[in-house]
Amino acid sequence: MNTSDPGKEFTIRCSVVEIYLERIRDLLNESSHVRVASGGRLTGCAALSCLSANDVTAILQRATAFRTASAIDPNRDSTRSTCVVQLQIEQLDQRSGEVTINCLHAYDLAASELAVTECDDKQLEPAQISQSLQSLHHYVHAEVERQARASPSAAQPVTEGPVVTQLLSTKLGGKSHTSIILTASPLSPIHFSAPTRQAETLSAVFFCQTHITQPTPTN
Repeated sequence: MNTSDPGKEFTIRCSVVEIYLERIRDLLNESSHVRVASGGRLTGCAALSCLSANDVTAILQRATAFRTASAIDPNRDSTRSTCVVQLQIEQLDQRSGEVTINCLHAYDLAASELAVTECDDKQLEPAQISQSLQSLHHYVHAEVERQARASPSAAQPVTEGPVVTQLLSTKLGGKSHTSIILTASPLSPIHFSAPTRQAETLSAVFFCQTHITQPTPTN
């Protein structure tokens, strides 16, 4: 942007929310009422203006400090929520008045370790986290199978069920460019058996190997 046409003005805004036990919480403004709107959009969350990469880094550090994490060892640093970062870049052509908006969405999915936190939902936490991740996995797997049987078509948006699946179902294919970063380690909590560790790692690898295509919209 520093080397772009001087007749174009850019505005960058950053939003960060977490999804924990199917509740959406704004990590930048506790009083916000965030919800999922049509098209899998997040509305009602704070959007802070950024003038540099350092501003974005500072916002992410501030938000990360408020994420829900495990309250007991050995998962003290294991985040129990899914974090969603939305970076919106708005370009204004000062000559024509035309506005172009692009968004970068980053999802840090909840860790899948079997841990509990000191809260009223501690008995429900492992099951709900697992259900959310499995729902996303099943959705992607179903889309891959559906498109393998017929010519590629638009992925089917999800309008109910786990929030993470609703959000991501509208961001696969089309004009979107999606990358998956897999983190895995041979070291796991002591209460995990070796077969369990292997099964979770392989499941994550297979998920990352999936590929969904969508026709690019003409409009």
